[in-house]
Amino acid sequence: MDASSILADRYTAIENKRIVMAGTDSLGFHFAFGSELFDRTHIFHTTYIPYREYRYLLGDDKTIDAYIEYGGTLTDGKIFYHSDKTSGMDYANDAIAENIFHSLEHYRGGGAFGALLPIYASGELTTFIRKIVELDNRTFLAQTVNRMFRSHDMGVLRSNLTRDSSLDVDASVLKNKDFLEDVRKALSIREPLVHKADAQAIETVKDYLEALDVIYVVPGTEGQTVIFSQPGLRYSQVEKEKKLLLESKYLKGFQETMRRDFARRLDETIKGRIMENIVFLDLTKNEEVSARYQVTTYRNTLGTHEFDVVLFDKEKDDAILLEVKHSDDFAPVYQARHLYDEDACAEFEQKTGMKIVGKGVVYRGDTRYYAAGIQYVSVDAMLEKPLLCIQMLQNSWDSHVKKRFIVLKNIDSRA
Repeated sequence: MDASSILADRYTAIENKRIVMAGTDSLGFHFAFGSELFDRTHIFHTTYIPYREYRYLLGDDKTIDAYIEYGGTLTDGKIFYHSDKTSGMDYANDAIAENIFHSLEHYRGGGAFGALLPIYASGELTTFIRKIVELDNRTFLAQTVNRMFRSHDMGVLRSNLTRDSSLDVDASVLKNKDFLEDVRKALSIREPLVHKADAQAIETVKDYLEALDVIYVVPGTEGQTVIFSQPGLRYSQVEKEKKLLLESKYLKGFQETMRRDFARRLDETIKGRIMENIVFLDLTKNEEVSARYQVTTYRNTLGTHEFDVVLFDKEKDDAILLEVKHSDDFAPVYQARHLYDEDACAEFEQKTGMKIVGKGVVYRGDTRYYAAGIQYVSVDAMLEKPLLCIQMLQNSWDSHVKKRFIVLKNIDSRA
């Protein structure tokens, strides 16, 4: 990229030719656009592919699960999980880490490392990126990344098994030191760390991932909250962990059916988190939605109530609340419990100064009405025709409020 300016200076300026540049060295392009090719290019970002566009190009038979598993790229799974037999690297996970590593190493003789130079020198740059992905806590904090690897995913699975009163299973093996060592090796994460990252190094990694369209930094969070825009990048780790749950010698005490249940629960839990991110990001990047609404999330101070996605109307003091569930089952008692909690909703209105004008659950089932103004919406419909779905949510809520007003009015008149 160091001599790329000759393309603009000679072939486009003198010979009036159009040049299309493409390749896997995305970060290298980013550097060149800020230096050698500054103000001489038109940049088209193709890394992030919205769900609606993904289905349009690859076919309506592609489900939200296919999008979760194979990422926001134009692949059907045959490429995204291809392994390099010579290095043992997984395409989805390691391509991003190796991309950054390669670009920094070759751009101007390694002069772009900056705060990452000590981490590169200790051979731990790719480990930091992989740990950030597996943590899945939406934050880029030095103390979190520097902490000894404990496996977020196995912790989530352990909690899931412990909470299920119908199971009589000792899940403590999932925090066994030797088992977690196998998880770490499966994810190619090197521990213990030789060099601790400081806040500046973490910020640099975040900036590079953002430049590559791998993450989206959520506005209004002081740059700390991020969403991964490549779901396949995250899910490739889950695939490795599921394989380990089925084959690990430390789980041989469990029957095969139980180990398969472990893998299923992990798959369902992480897919739920990824689908929540997809809905948030797709609505945020949709021009029609973002022109009218600010897309955000909400959790009260005590952490007892949260809404996965909140749409604030930019022209009114109105808000629409959404819960996102990776399920095709209709189970409102659990799925919509925060939405029909009147105290939680009243607290939300008081703290935000917004009036609730719609409530909905986005899931993999069919669109249908529940009760108390809560509308269930198919994830396909929400991501392909968001404004129509938002209007449906508001109509359901308006109808509920009017019926409730009539009932209360009748009660008052009888009193």
